[in-house]
Amino acid sequence: MELLPKSKAIFIFTGPVGSNRKSIAEMVGSTLSLTHIVAYTTRKPRSYETDGQDYHFVDLETFLEAERNNEFIEEHKLKDIHYGIKTEEILSAFETHDFIYLLLNREGSDLLKRIYGKHVIRVFIHSDKEKVRERLISRGDTEEVVENYMIQYDSEIAYKDQCEYQFENIDLVDTTYNVTNILDDWLQRQLIVLDY
Repeated sequence: MELLPKSKAIFIFTGPVGSNRKSIAEMVGSTLSLTHIVAYTTRKPRSYETDGQDYHFVDLETFLEAERNNEFIEEHKLKDIHYGIKTEEILSAFETHDFIYLLLNREGSDLLKRIYGKHVIRVFIHSDKEKVRERLISRGDTEEVVENYMIQYDSEIAYKDQCEYQFENIDLVDTTYNVTNILDDWLQRQLIVLDY
């Protein structure tokens, strides 16, 4: 397990794609001044994605070179597409910020939990399966992409009970408000403990 100072925390927003976890994470992160660590991927950006904000989009050779140099703390491959989080970006963020957040699937969440232990707080965001399907279609994903996410839905939802916090996203504003309040309360408790 990597040792971090007691004051540091990593919030991981996880759950099925299409549950609005990204929107919730961004709004909560902005409100609570959490620093976002962006993953790297070898896939092409979709029409609604921005390089450096949704992912760092890189070519395969660039990714594999970073992998050979052991730059990733977490990396996985899904249907010939590589994803990874760079160790240095986490450590660099912690030089100036106590709290960071990431968007990860269950494998990435588990890996960081094993590495950083109690410093990792997993926030599971989920929605009804049909609502997820509707959101994926409305944002412009292809039928193939939607079906791939639907196949993963059940295994992703099964991860809910292993996470520190779980929220069903029925209404985006209400869910964001609830997540913000719970995490703010958690942060305040941590700051009180550190004052002693």
